[in-house]
Amino acid sequence: MTRLAPLAAAAILALASCSREPTSAVIMTDSPEFAFYVDTFNASQDRYRLELRFRQNVPKALARETDAPPALAVGRFLVNDQARSLFVNLDYLFRELIVNPSGVYQGLLQRGEFDGRQLLLPVSFNMPLAAWKRGDSSPAKDNFVISLDEMRAEAAARNKISGSAFSRMGFSPRWDPDFLLLFARMSGAAFREGSPLSWNDEGLTTALEQVRAWSSEVNRSAADEDDFQFKYLYLPRNLSVQEGRIAFAYMDSSQFFLLSEERRAALDYRWIARGTAIPVLEEAVYAGILRRGKGRAAAESFLKWFFREETQRYLLEKTRALRTSETIFGIAGGFSSIRSVNEKVLPGFYPSLLGHLPPPEYIEAPPALPPDWIDLAGRVLKPFLINAAGNVPPDFDPKTDLRRRMDQWKRQTAGS
Repeated sequence: MTRLAPLAAAAILALASCSREPTSAVIMTDSPEFAFYVDTFNASQDRYRLELRFRQNVPKALARETDAPPALAVGRFLVNDQARSLFVNLDYLFRELIVNPSGVYQGLLQRGEFDGRQLLLPVSFNMPLAAWKRGDSSPAKDNFVISLDEMRAEAAARNKISGSAFSRMGFSPRWDPDFLLLFARMSGAAFREGSPLSWNDEGLTTALEQVRAWSSEVNRSAADEDDFQFKYLYLPRNLSVQEGRIAFAYMDSSQFFLLSEERRAALDYRWIARGTAIPVLEEAVYAGILRRGKGRAAAESFLKWFFREETQRYLLEKTRALRTSETIFGIAGGFSSIRSVNEKVLPGFYPSLLGHLPPPEYIEAPPALPPDWIDLAGRVLKPFLINAAGNVPPDFDPKTDLRRRMDQWKRQTAGS
């Protein structure tokens, strides 16, 4: 009997080790910044080890790679109906104070909630802004935001015609497909997840009418806008603003804060908003723990570490020391979802933020969108908006044209 005791003890230990939660886990992400974050986490402790699995489109990869799902997914366009079946309820992280919900932007946090369950946590986001030459009078009444109407009025006031052509033109929405998409969203087009995409026809029609009115009433015609763009807008928009050729440069927060400090100092700016609602751009990054992934404890430990102000301060300090902050803005390419990081930490790295960070209630979360949003926007929506906002025949029907383009895209991407 005594000779069997060691064998029995070994068997018990073996069974215990088999049932124990794995100390390693896989994180799937489309954000290259997480390679550095994962290495830093692994070096900070010796209990858990995360391995990185990079995928260009995380939600599509999760749908395909079902045999060995990761423990943690971090990426864009995770906030859609697919999340209901993939991710665990993270409410327990709040109860156990692993993540402090009051410290996260509430609108972004609520977007990750499905049927009363917190399935996804916001990680980072970007916002749209209009920049103008520092020293010019501010066209905005609010200290933080500027409206489309204020931009239009200032653009009209800054126009200058020399002879028969414009030598200075304040701004045209048609110069930038990304701005056209933002304009449509702010005018009620309501692009959102559908089969694969839904939208509001009335809001889309309103947006197109307003863009055409801007062209005809402010800039004389779409042809004049195109002519001016061809003649003069060969420089980055911020430089065209600095030389006085245009009144506004449209940029997102990442683009603006990746300008050199010298060039940022030459500009003033406000966040583009409807009322006080600033529309967070569609590529907000979210994180969630997979139901079927192995290594949940490791994933939880990473989230607990990552969602601390002191951790993100350290990551920002290291990226500055390594000079990767010259090509990557903030946390995972954007503002942190943690308010205190943006309010207390980021201004030390980006002085142009001082006095410009909006109140948290101004932040409007993006809609739920399909995993193919980038492709849809690039191949369908932006070409449609460019065409529909320009010179179109009198019998042009935007509803019919957009549906035709959507059907064509579906046929081309079937099975992909």
